[in-house]
Amino acid sequence: MKNKLVLIIVTFIFLIVVFVSPASAGGSAIGLCEVYGGTWVPDDPYATSNDYANMGKCYFKRGVDSYYTKCGKDFAITETWNYGLQSSKCVLSTAPWPVDYFETTPGAQQTAWKGHCGVHIFSAPATGSILLTNPTKAGVPNPAPNYGKVCEAFFVDSEGNNLSHWNSVTKVFFNLDKITKGFYDDGTLNFYIYEDGNWNICYDMQYLPYEGSTGYGRVACYSSEPTMFGLGTGLGKYKIPKPKVTVVAP
Repeated sequence: MKNKLVLIIVTFIFLIVVFVSPASAGGSAIGLCEVYGGTWVPDDPYATSNDYANMGKCYFKRGVDSYYTKCGKDFAITETWNYGLQSSKCVLSTAPWPVDYFETTPGAQQTAWKGHCGVHIFSAPATGSILLTNPTKAGVPNPAPNYGKVCEAFFVDSEGNNLSHWNSVTKVFFNLDKITKGFYDDGTLNFYIYEDGNWNICYDMQYLPYEGSTGYGRVACYSSEPTMFGLGTGLGKYKIPKPKVTVVAP
């Protein structure tokens, strides 16, 4: 009788673990990522909604524990998914760049921005979201624009499908800083857009002196499809600039 009772208790505990553990909870990888506080970045933002939801990376900020990996307070966590968790590792010091979401209304104008870069759609194609991110070095094809961070924009409709075209007049833009404004004045600044597997110069770059929030104006280019874009005087090895550190005297 005692052994039977122990067996029942063990079985009950096992069933609880199976049915409440995240790995067996069902649903997509993106769902598991976000419900536990992570940020999802798909491997291919132009894939089908099913692939989009199951193939990518889940990023947890510094000090946040994943349900699979325990890291110290100085670490971030990167999980790689391909219809199941493939790997999970602690990343020291610098957390991967997050994705910002901007909800859209069909037919309405929408401006989305992240830092100094952004997108302006004159007529949103569907109900959904514009997603903006600064890809990590591994996500940027080299040679790449040689100044500052590369930006990436893509559009996901309310059904989770990635649109391959904006289907509207759309501009991507950068707000200039002192250095890039100097490049522009010297005639050496290029606006690059990643198209057809190559970084191509935008030859219809517009300078908008009274737009942006930096006081140096903005440069913009027309874009037919969601993609990566960046600034530079040429192409080289992609380097993400280190954040500025301000030292306060005691």
